[in-house]
Amino acid sequence: MAGFLTHMSIFFGSILLGYLFWNWKYGLSFGIGHLAPDLLDFGVIGIIEASLKPTIIIRNQLFRPLMIFGHTFTNSIILAAVLLAIVFILFKLKKISKEKATIAAIIIIMFTLGILSHIIADELIIETNHWI
Repeated sequence: MAGFLTHMSIFFGSILLGYLFWNWKYGLSFGIGHLAPDLLDFGVIGIIEASLKPTIIIRNQLFRPLMIFGHTFTNSIILAAVLLAIVFILFKLKKISKEKATIAAIIIIMFTLGILSHIIADELIIETNHWI
């Protein structure tokens, strides 16, 4: 239940961000970024196991390595840095305009902030919850 409440609060937060910036892409990227760590571990293992049951997914041997990979601050920052470098290179090579490069950079930053908010929420709320 705690995980559901966390995800719902971030969902409403992403809608708020979309309205705040007057661009739905920013809110959507934050929301997808927030779901990305769980989609990586629960989604991939769920597809492999052909099940949506958390008890089956958690028992898979790939769950722990995928969870550690997806729930690490360093990996999120490295991913953002690589994506921002690609956008910068494309801008310098004049493959994308300054406006599109700016929008792409903001989307990458919002996506990364979504991931980081998910990791923080997991550590503060879900990992310390007595239900889990």
